[in-house]
Amino acid sequence: APDLYWPKINSLAFWMFASSSALFWSTILLGKPKVTWTIYAPFSVTVSDIAVDILLISLVLAGLSTTLSGLNFFMTIVRLRHPSISFSKMPLFVWAFLSTVILIIVVTPPLAAGLIMLLFDRHLGTSYFVKQGDPLLWQHIFWFFGHPEVYILVLPAMGVVSEVLPRMARRPIYGFRSIALSSLLIAIISYTVWVHHMFTTATGIEVRILFMVTTVAVAVPTGIKVFNWVATLYDSRIRLCSPMVYVLAFIGLFLIGGITGVVNASIPVNYSIQDTYWVLAHFHFVVLPIIFALIGGIYYYFPFITGKMFSERLSKIAFVLLLIGVLATYLPWFKIGLEGMPRRYYNYPDQYYYGQFTSSIGSFILALGLLIFFIDVLRSWLRGKPAKE
Repeated sequence: APDLYWPKINSLAFWMFASSSALFWSTILLGKPKVTWTIYAPFSVTVSDIAVDILLISLVLAGLSTTLSGLNFFMTIVRLRHPSISFSKMPLFVWAFLSTVILIIVVTPPLAAGLIMLLFDRHLGTSYFVKQGDPLLWQHIFWFFGHPEVYILVLPAMGVVSEVLPRMARRPIYGFRSIALSSLLIAIISYTVWVHHMFTTATGIEVRILFMVTTVAVAVPTGIKVFNWVATLYDSRIRLCSPMVYVLAFIGLFLIGGITGVVNASIPVNYSIQDTYWVLAHFHFVVLPIIFALIGGIYYYFPFITGKMFSERLSKIAFVLLLIGVLATYLPWFKIGLEGMPRRYYNYPDQYYYGQFTSSIGSFILALGLLIFFIDVLRSWLRGKPAKE
């Protein structure tokens, strides 16, 4: 495409996001907002704190900015593609990103509306979430955005994997059409799963069973992707260079997050593990693989972008440290979560010491791996060998 569909709106969205970011971080100067990251009502309505107001305004700006960007990307993909590129020929990364912006356009405006309702409750005397209102309404609004947000993060990473993996396996991707359609299917089903975050609230059992089924169902299109990635690897000529090892790590780690997500979907199991470190472990095994896909994509496209080669040795050292760091940091959380360790506690009984200590060591290894990655990228950018044609 020659440009984005609405270049000026793109500029507007950028400056809205920059303003939002400045407002968001300015809350630290005001003593930090005295609310949790979920901004749950009624406390977020009743607490008197100007930092909370600035936080809400910054998030409204971020939501509007993201919605405008999503609309712009959607129109660019649909209307400004080169005439020779039909939907059936569109790269899998673009398919994944198209699915991402469809999610953004639907789930971000309700969050912005909910944040404005919170501001009205705080300052204009309305009762959306307090008094005659219902604090559960905020939870529905928040999680209607909050769960698809995970797919907004992971779908582009899956698109990167679908681009890099077949090239490193030196064969065409297996099941191109099913991978493309599975991205859309993930986006569609993810609209219908948010109540699994609320299984321990006063929600009817019929509703909870429905959302248990949809939560399990969203694993199907993800499984389609994994099956096709593995089928692409079968009987191929795999090059285990840096981009490939990061992509393979994404698949392996994401499987842990995905399978434990299906476990979380069971209502009786969810009662026991709700708000424990088990949920944190599941979440981080979904989100941390995104970093592996991102780094794999950076290493793959680095020679194309800079004309320089990265260090295969340093990139592999960073990979080993990152993989060990992720496993050492987050695997113990499954164990201590099942033993009952609650989340959001800064201290803990002695029975959780070894799991927490192992996790702390792992986090330092993880940080060291990231540091080596940044050093490698910067060093290669400045003094790397020229990439061969």
